[in-house]
Amino acid sequence: MFPGWWGGWTDKQNNYFIPEFNKMMAEKGIKLEYVEYPAPDATYKEKMVLDLAAGEAPDLLFIDLPWVGELVDAEYLADLTPKVNQWNEWDQWSPAVKGAVTFMGKVWALQEDTDTRPIIYRKDVFAKAGIPVLWQPKSWDDLLEAARTIKEKVPGVAPFTTHFGTTCVECTTMNGFYPFLIG
Repeated sequence: MFPGWWGGWTDKQNNYFIPEFNKMMAEKGIKLEYVEYPAPDATYKEKMVLDLAAGEAPDLLFIDLPWVGELVDAEYLADLTPKVNQWNEWDQWSPAVKGAVTFMGKVWALQEDTDTRPIIYRKDVFAKAGIPVLWQPKSWDDLLEAARTIKEKVPGVAPFTTHFGTTCVECTTMNGFYPFLIG
C-alpha cells in the first residue's frame, strides 16, 4: 500500500500505473494498493506518523523532504543506500537531488519530482543601479550582491523579496529560507 494526497495524480495512479505495476510484479506476488491519506500536509503528516507509530503505515509513503531527518531519527525509514548503490540510474541523479534525500551519510528516500524557483527582476531597476540588464547570477552571493547594489543606488526600491509570512505556511520555508540555506 502507498498513500498519496495530491488528487491530480490519483486517476493516473489508479487507472494506469498501479494496474501496470501489478501486472509486472504478479509473478513475484507483489501487489500495490493505493490508500488516500488526508490533505493538507499537516493532516497527512499527522496521520502518517500515527500510522507509523502504530505499525499500521503503508510500505511506501510520499513524504516531504524536510521530514526525512525526523523520520530517520524515529526509525521509521529504511536505509536505501545498498539498493541505490546497485541501481545504475542512481548515477544519473544530480548531486543536489541525491543530497536532498541523504541524511547522516545514508539515502533514506527517493525524490519523485522537484520544481524550480525562478528569479524575476526589473530591468529598469537594474539599469538605474548600473547592473547589466542581461544579468545571470551563478550563486546566491551574486543575487545578494545585486540586492546590495540596488539598495545603495536606487532609493525607495525593495532590492529583494521572496515568500515570507504566516499566510504562505510551508512556502515560507521552501521558497524563502531553503534556497539560502541549501544554496
